[in-house]
Amino acid sequence: MSFFAQMMDRIARINADAKCPICGKNSKHSVAKISREQALLCPHCKSLFVIHG
Repeated sequence: MSFFAQMMDRIARINADAKCPICGKNSKHSVAKISREQALLCPHCKSLFVIHG
């Protein structure tokens, strides 16, 4: 595995809190998904949402 692939793998594992706009509860999601503005699934109310940075 190359150095770049190892670094991307480590970044993908880093989690951050994201607040659901529907129920208002916080949950942990991958920083990579948040930075790419991918859809996140709230584990509490099961709604899909996107955080725009």
